[in-house]
Amino acid sequence: HISAWARMELAYLEVRRGGVADDLLAAATEGIPIFERVEDHRATGRAWLLVGWVHGGHRADHAVWAAAVEKALGHYRLTLWWTSTCLGELAGALHWGATPVGDALARYDELRRDERTDRIGVAYLDAFRGAQIAQRGDFDSARELVESARKTLAEFGHEVAARTYCGTIRGEIELLARDATGAERVLLALCDVLADTRDYGLLASRASDLAKALMLQDRLDEAEEWTRIAERHAAEDDL
Repeated sequence: HISAWARMELAYLEVRRGGVADDLLAAATEGIPIFERVEDHRATGRAWLLVGWVHGGHRADHAVWAAAVEKALGHYRLTLWWTSTCLGELAGALHWGATPVGDALARYDELRRDERTDRIGVAYLDAFRGAQIAQRGDFDSARELVESARKTLAEFGHEVAARTYCGTIRGEIELLARDATGAERVLLALCDVLADTRDYGLLASRASDLAKALMLQDRLDEAEEWTRIAERHAAEDDL
């Protein structure tokens, strides 16, 4: 079962560098019965997380993403391992999918009240809470929530999450607020980090967001260049 886990993690790294998600989905799906047979709940939960990530992050099927993460959360809760990553993935699936704002916020509240949710998990939930209330036009409160979440994640050493989750959400908030220069500033800094760390899957998406911020400023040549950067770094099967 260790070999199955290693194959799954290697496939995940390949996808983050622009590889094909089908390989990751196959490795995770094949691993689940192996992990279940030896009652390794952490590995089983990790596999369900990655199954959901492929369906949501690559195929835009956010309902399947949320359902897979709910399964992952159940397995993680059977271990002593942190559930914060599950909470972040579930919050993202609800935010980026078709879940109405009120329903997403209610689920966030439910998870936030759970005694098993630690401060890191709360930070993930609050970051996406900010994204949701921004859709209702409360941009100042949204910014405060995301900044508070970023500081908490950084405090606990989750620097990558602080940048990628909170930077992405902050960029969304500024675009919703029609603050194109603010969005550009946030997204340009994030894209630089993603390029340096070769996180090409996320770079493709954030480069597209940056192109939108530039387009809103009528800087069309620069916007077009960022769409081409997104195109160069997106995996072939990234819907």
